Amino acid sequence: MKGDFSRSTYRPSNHYSSVRLQQGRVLLDAEWNEQADLTEHVDRTTTTDVVGRTGARKPTNPAVQNFLVTLGSNGTDLLMAPGRIYVDGILCENDDPAGVLYTQQPDLPGAALPDADGNYAVYLDVWERHITGIDQHDLAFPPLLESALQGPDTATRTRIVWQVKLSQIQTLSCADFVLPDPPTGHLRAREIKVTGPLSDCSVPAGGGYRRLENQLYRVEVHDASQAKPLMKWSRDNGSIASKVKSIDTAALTIAVADEGRDDVLGFGAARWVELTDDERMLRGEAGSLFKVSTVTGTSVVVKNPDNLSLTVGTNATLRRWDGALTLTAATPAELEDGVQVEIDGGTFDVGDYWMIPARTSTGLVEWPRDGANPAAPVFQPRQGTTHHYCVLAVVSFLGGAFGPPVDCRSLFPPLTAITASDVGYDPAKCGNLAGTTTVQGAIDVLCKTAPPEEEKGIHVQKIVLLGGPELVNDSLVTPEQLASGIQIICSNDLFQDSVRNVHGLENPVCIVTLDLPWPTNNIDRDTWGTANFGIVGFISLTLAAQVNADNNSIFWVPVNKPPIDVKDWLASTVMKIVEGQTHGQIKRLLCRLTLKGNYIWGPKEPEMYLDGEAFGIPGDAHVDARLPSGNGRRGGDFEMWFWLGLQ
Repeated sequence: MKGDFSRSTYRPSNHYSSVRLQQGRVLLDAEWNEQADLTEHVDRTTTTDVVGRTGARKPTNPAVQNFLVTLGSNGTDLLMAPGRIYVDGILCENDDPAGVLYTQQPDLPGAALPDADGNYAVYLDVWERHITGIDQHDLAFPPLLESALQGPDTATRTRIVWQVKLSQIQTLSCADFVLPDPPTGHLRAREIKVTGPLSDCSVPAGGGYRRLENQLYRVEVHDASQAKPLMKWSRDNGSIASKVKSIDTAALTIAVADEGRDDVLGFGAARWVELTDDERMLRGEAGSLFKVSTVTGTSVVVKNPDNLSLTVGTNATLRRWDGALTLTAATPAELEDGVQVEIDGGTFDVGDYWMIPARTSTGLVEWPRDGANPAAPVFQPRQGTTHHYCVLAVVSFLGGAFGPPVDCRSLFPPLTAITASDVGYDPAKCGNLAGTTTVQGAIDVLCKTAPPEEEKGIHVQKIVLLGGPELVNDSLVTPEQLASGIQIICSNDLFQDSVRNVHGLENPVCIVTLDLPWPTNNIDRDTWGTANFGIVGFISLTLAAQVNADNNSIFWVPVNKPPIDVKDWLASTVMKIVEGQTHGQIKRLLCRLTLKGNYIWGPKEPEMYLDGEAFGIPGDAHVDARLPSGNGRRGGDFEMWFWLGLQ
């Protein structure tokens, strides 16, 4: 900030919260400015903590899309939508209701399209520009200079500058954008050590700060392209400047609007001047630095041995500097009158600056010192200009046209309108939620996979052999026991017609099958070429039976009406035939009991169906079935198996 300041006292590490005035005391500019800096620090820190490092509000108005990047000019340009975005807590505003084209940015004149095809990150570069009455455009309203004062300026302003820039990246991914590296260079300042006063009224030539006025020195990088940066410096913080009225390039004469208050605080004593304009200032470029030949009133004649350009753009200004020098790392250099500066071996950018207060009463340069004895000045990073960055989108560029931009903004809702879709979620510890990024997304997946509310159903509670023991899954049943029949006991009464046989036909809902070995005769063996194999498989036989329901029980009984006497066949014949045909190899047959849950229901509640799903559990040397049956879903089939054989 090139203002007429006494010093800058704000330091975040002090953790001050406010500035308090005392009655009857002098109020200095530094104290007022420190309060502004304290308030700004709290505001931006709080905003960053709430919003994040960067963020734009979720749009609620289709016309205000908060810096959304879209294609403009039929794909040959990019358009930034109106609205607001925060970058490191700094509010950036695009007030143009039509949006701003990349090539027509008011704060980045001359923005050019890429020279090469490829993928590009579209990002914001945000910084603050110090504005005085001289820096303000003539048509700006209201003017910073109070006309009633007839010339003198008062307070200055800082202005947020946002500029959309392009950076080439490898792939079309937001993650490919890397923040530009900030400069790493440091500087320290000190007074030349005092060797002792010659008298009470004299200061030794080599002893401390020697000027008779308090000064705020400014050291600023003018050219960082070489290993040894070129620095320009001012004893008045670079605050002496004027608008340019005209330039005579042939005579190397620059006419300014204001020659200054006097010879000390004006151009009369100028040794160096910098000619610049808004375009160069906004592009981060230094102006043309000239040595001064002569000054007559408002006319400044310069020397130009390097043939620097005297052509200027919008709002041209001329600024006085008191010196320029090239600095070498670890080599102290004196500015003037005992003020000494030194840089380290870091990197620098054009415009990096340091402010150095020097005081006559102490002969000291006010600079942070270490705790050594004697104390030594500490290298400090630049005091400005600080740039803040935010990627808006990534986009491809081919043959002079942009492809569809991919949005990279982080969007947030107002605190009073946060929904589950706004809250992030990490599914790393929950495999079935892989791919979800928000709480709402996780809930949606869970809603699809979570078990629904349990449905009312009829459950199988117990199965017994009629006149015999309980029928247990994977148990051995004799032919006589199976021939007596099976009783299935349920939890609720059953609708009889949903279970019993109709017109003497085979029963479709309560089925007992018997797996018979195959082949068992020479005709089948010869037909299928299994004469040398023996038994190669089993054929399932559904046993003919009478099925009925009484209250909550289902009864299955083998048919025993001649000429069909399944009951007698089971009891006395089947196992003998199997053992004979297989030469005693097979002594047990697998039987299965199945109930079709979709077709068995209750008498009073037609919507209550059999919930027959049964799950296996370990038994005593067998696989048992967990009863009562059911998994909360009506219509499930009941299935179990047992073995038919002799004890």
